Amino acid sequence: MKWLRLLAALALAGCNTSATDDTGDDTTTNPKADLSANHGDGGGSTGGDTDGGPEDLSPPDNSGPTITFVTPKAGAFVGGILSIDVQITDATGVDDTTVHIIVGASNGNKGVELNWARAAGTDHYVGVMDTAKLATQFVLPVISVTARDTAKNYGDLLGLGNLTTAAEEVILDTVGPSVSLDPPDMHIVQVTLNKIAVSRPFDPVGYWSANDGDLIRQLQYFRARVEDNGNYAPGQKVAWISLVKPGSVKLFVAPLAYGPLVVDTNSDTICDDINPDLVPAVPGMGGNMGKATMVDFDKISIGGGADYVPLPGQFVDVPGLGLLEIGDPQVLLHPKPICNNDLLVHIGYSFNYLEPALWGIPPVIAPPSPACEGFQFDAANSMIPEGPLCAAVVATDNAGNRSVSAPLSLCFDQGNGKCAGYSDRDNNGGPATGEALAACKPACRSGARMNVPINGDNLLPFFQYPGDNFLIVQQ
Repeated sequence: MKWLRLLAALALAGCNTSATDDTGDDTTTNPKADLSANHGDGGGSTGGDTDGGPEDLSPPDNSGPTITFVTPKAGAFVGGILSIDVQITDATGVDDTTVHIIVGASNGNKGVELNWARAAGTDHYVGVMDTAKLATQFVLPVISVTARDTAKNYGDLLGLGNLTTAAEEVILDTVGPSVSLDPPDMHIVQVTLNKIAVSRPFDPVGYWSANDGDLIRQLQYFRARVEDNGNYAPGQKVAWISLVKPGSVKLFVAPLAYGPLVVDTNSDTICDDINPDLVPAVPGMGGNMGKATMVDFDKISIGGGADYVPLPGQFVDVPGLGLLEIGDPQVLLHPKPICNNDLLVHIGYSFNYLEPALWGIPPVIAPPSPACEGFQFDAANSMIPEGPLCAAVVATDNAGNRSVSAPLSLCFDQGNGKCAGYSDRDNNGGPATGEALAACKPACRSGARMNVPINGDNLLPFFQYPGDNFLIVQQ
């Protein structure tokens, strides 16, 4: 330490050649005399700095600030408007001018720098950003933080404090759930060491649930297949999904005369929400004339089993497994419905198939209750007039991404001849006409907006890809 001070004193002495003493005689500063006077190397000095205080013998501060990610934590799902809270502490203080919080910077990509603010009276640096500003191909972006302290150690020729950098990886989810009131039929494929068995096709929401083009009566089942999606990038081995947010899945039913039920709110041509003009201000109460009827949906627990009784000579092309005959020759009996209703199986999804994909009107009561698949919708109780209707379901995932199903074109029949062209399936009626099916067709496209184009388009059609309708279970 002292040799550094000696060099500093010599440099000072070399620059002080024009000093004069009290007699007016020009003198040249004596470096040794200055050092003796200032640092106690002679002249009877007791030691100390120029202010007479004791010499600072404490060790230098060579440690930078401590950076702690408060929110989000590493591995958290983020999407939409992202709130970031980083705690930065240091014993000597943090130089706020050196703090940088950047999302998605790597390999020449500048990323997005957070316009942070220091929370008053705290050591928390907070801010928000729109994840839509990130490059679309991101799946696992990095949040990086740099900061210096206010320590100015001797020998630090640049006058900079100690630097700390920290980084964490989060999961970016900008893709909404797949939602359908009338999904395609599907198969469950059981894969074991000895055989592969393909189930008979089945309607994942059940035969009783409303189909597009149906004539319905006062009481009608509505169920939906709802499965979350995540961002995608080439080489990805794991599907990172934040799952559907509880309480976010809702059914909306409105007369066709009220106008379009689903709309595109951000002008990307993809339907993404219920028409705000039709959302009831006070669900379930008066004052909602001209609005849709809204009913909450709830998960239906996974259970049951598909039908593997063979269909000789009938084959399906299973993605990754090829052309396979339907059924298992060892299965001779058809399974019983779970609740003695219309469903043999309550499907699931995600990497372990343990997340329910089937939703209905609560209460959903455990089997053997006939309400184990939810309740029916009561059109009369909802004051819905006779005639054409539109129905759709909206869902949001835990990252805040919202999707809306393609609307069903339906007709509420009370026997007054207002439902010509619609399919009366309960009485073995024929298929709906094209005019009836097109009644609720929106101006926008139905699907989820993918973060990168698939098959040349950024639209992910709900359950329209071949693999969507084969649940392959390896045992």
